[in-house]
Amino acid sequence: MQGEAQTVHGLFEEQAVRAPDASAVVCGEVRLTYGELDRRANRLARHLAGLGLGPGGFAAVALGRSTELITALLAVLKTGAAYVPLEPTGPDRTIRHVLADAAPAVVVTEEVHRVRLADSGEGALLCLDTSAAAVAAEDDGPLAVGLTSGDPACVFYTSGSTGLPKGALVEHRNLLHSHRGWREVYGLTPADRFLQTATLEFDVFTADWIRALCTGGALVMAKRNFTLDRTAELSELHRLVVDERITVMETNVHTARRLLDHLQPRGLELGALRLLTVGAEKWYLDEQLRMQRYLGPGVRVINVYGVAEAGVDSTYFDPADLGGDVEQPERISLIGRPFPGNGVHLIGPDDRPVPDGDIGEICLTGPGVGRGYPRLPDLTGSRFAFLPGIDDRAYRTGDLARRRADGLLEYVGRDSGAGTANAAEAEAVLRGHPEVRECAVTVLGPEQGSARRPLVAYVVAAEGTRPEASAVREYLAERLPKQLVPEAVVPVPALPRARHRDAGRRAAGTRDRRVGPGEGVRPTCRQLLTGPPRPSVPHRSVRPPPCRAAPGGRAGDPIHPPPLRGTT
Repeated sequence: MQGEAQTVHGLFEEQAVRAPDASAVVCGEVRLTYGELDRRANRLARHLAGLGLGPGGFAAVALGRSTELITALLAVLKTGAAYVPLEPTGPDRTIRHVLADAAPAVVVTEEVHRVRLADSGEGALLCLDTSAAAVAAEDDGPLAVGLTSGDPACVFYTSGSTGLPKGALVEHRNLLHSHRGWREVYGLTPADRFLQTATLEFDVFTADWIRALCTGGALVMAKRNFTLDRTAELSELHRLVVDERITVMETNVHTARRLLDHLQPRGLELGALRLLTVGAEKWYLDEQLRMQRYLGPGVRVINVYGVAEAGVDSTYFDPADLGGDVEQPERISLIGRPFPGNGVHLIGPDDRPVPDGDIGEICLTGPGVGRGYPRLPDLTGSRFAFLPGIDDRAYRTGDLARRRADGLLEYVGRDSGAGTANAAEAEAVLRGHPEVRECAVTVLGPEQGSARRPLVAYVVAAEGTRPEASAVREYLAERLPKQLVPEAVVPVPALPRARHRDAGRRAAGTRDRRVGPGEGVRPTCRQLLTGPPRPSVPHRSVRPPPCRAAPGGRAGDPIHPPPLRGTT
């Protein structure tokens, strides 16, 4: 019976026994059934075991998007080892650091990446393309390896706002718990077809294949990376969803915005899709409701929040959970409630829970919380800890939220110290500017001889517009207190997009605030779901003043944003 397995690959193996001829993985023209995938993974597992890989070990998997990639992940798990997902096209510095830090016994890759990876680590190198004959000669029966749910499954190297990636070890029990939550909340069945678009090293890549292959559904892998590949057209994504009859899809906020911009003017639909989950960045409620309104009641549109250290996804928000209308949906992001079995606690600077309505740091508890950072015991001790008023070991995310009167969690932003709330409110107001497509407001370091931390806004212009910096500041000055108006507005072609979920744009949040003088009326939740929003109030453009220098820079130099962290 499904659910009795002690490992994630054991759950996949149950599906392979139940329906060996069912479609398991699709990538381009290559299609594998559950039986074929299981046998291929068994042969590769035996070959890896012959190279010395076994329980307690690590294997880096650095392959392009293909059915061989999924085969390799399952094979590593079948040996009893844990896999370290490593994007082979990533920066050299990152690859060298991950291979040195994880010290994998084996690196599974392909010939095109051999030289680059061989120079970066000391583990045995297995190129699947040039070793195909040797692997095919192995027996296709399963290895006899005894594992428990507490054994390591994978190590996600997650980048914070600064420094090199750190390895977060996740156990089988963490991922099994997450799968149970996804299955219950999303209503997953073997009839589902799951689209996989995430980058390999991103925790959502692992979540995608577990949701699909541990449920008995089909995993359809996109050949293109729609987040990082700027040549990938949204028309390709749309065709893939429709042609492959995708029913379940997760994407990031940036891609969701682009997707709606592609669909809406053309009146296009998403075929058989029944569930769209969006995460990795702050998704404002008005955006979520517009997507829900366009796709209609037949598609659930859910905002998800989570971190790799706690089983990928921790909370979710479905618009159906709204008990009534919400004021100013364009200024808030709702991450809802915990997945079954998860705990979410908001703590203050004194490490104690804050009252409902107050902003506190998100601390996660429950079976999804992983083991920590194996190479960083001090950091593990500070981030994974028992806190006053919380009975279970908690993971401190560094993200801020408040619990609303209706019990729903409202995401505020990444805690960047003093000024975080100011940046959050400024960003929430700035995104209402009619010529702003995307924006980020960040807090700079304290000015010399002062504790003051100025704000800087980074603006991506709406298509066909060129917002003037001075006009943008004027727009904000009409709607915000003086201290919340950014001192510089920097036009950028696009906001930074990072390879990891938690290394992208530093999300910012909002505080409740009355509509300022002269501000246009914003649509309510009901209006967003049932009718077009009212137009924003226009503004006049004036020539911008010269750009002021960033701290430590020269006058006239562009101000480059600090790394921005996507967290949901």
